Amino acid sequence: MLLSYRRMMKPFNVIGTEGEIGSVSDLYFDDLRWTVRYIVADTGGLFDGKELFISPASIQGYSIEEERLHVSISEKEAKDSPSPGNEPVSRKFEREFARFYNLNPYWMGGGLWGAGMMPRDLTSEGYEGVQEIHESDSHVLSVKDVEGKELATAAESFGKVKDLIVDDKSYTIRYIVADTKRWLPGGKEVLISTDWIDDVDWAENFVRVNVTKEQIENAPEYVKEKSIDRELETTLFKHYGKPKYWD
Repeated sequence: MLLSYRRMMKPFNVIGTEGEIGSVSDLYFDDLRWTVRYIVADTGGLFDGKELFISPASIQGYSIEEERLHVSISEKEAKDSPSPGNEPVSRKFEREFARFYNLNPYWMGGGLWGAGMMPRDLTSEGYEGVQEIHESDSHVLSVKDVEGKELATAAESFGKVKDLIVDDKSYTIRYIVADTKRWLPGGKEVLISTDWIDDVDWAENFVRVNVTKEQIENAPEYVKEKSIDRELETTLFKHYGKPKYWD
């Protein structure tokens, strides 16, 4: 299933192994693979009010109707787990986090998640089996930092980032919801696949994508009340003349 980031902020209550431990307040993703690496829970008055970072590998299930996210985290783990605090997410924090939960680091192994393609693959070996090597810097940032960023073709701007659509199996961000109302005549909201991103410059506040203005103007309108199924995705990729990610 494909989930709207905004829908998850309504909020989902986070249920640990012993009861509620917070509510979803943010998602952190890496902008190299466009994949959610952490769900952040606001713990309120619990655990000294810390922000609780949760790997998708710890998610056991969720209910949209009940607005609940179930995770395999105890109260003690929630209290003792590392948190970056007010600092940006660094590779140092990510190593400490992976070691604390005995997870294989997602950035090592060649796959989307370690050596595999799903978050559960991080638990197959665990941190103790990982050999320390030289690593690149972290590329993780909050989705809140992306909202409102300008979207552009090779020639001109056409909209802004309004929402992100996340695959609930791999936690890949499949689509950006682009709001074109201020830029295009009769503007609407449309879906842009993250596979079509050519360039990102967060400092200059823009994301450049490999589509044309004409394609966007004639693209199927995104209606948030309608689920994104394979039929809709097939129509979308055919319209843009792009190879399908599921083939």
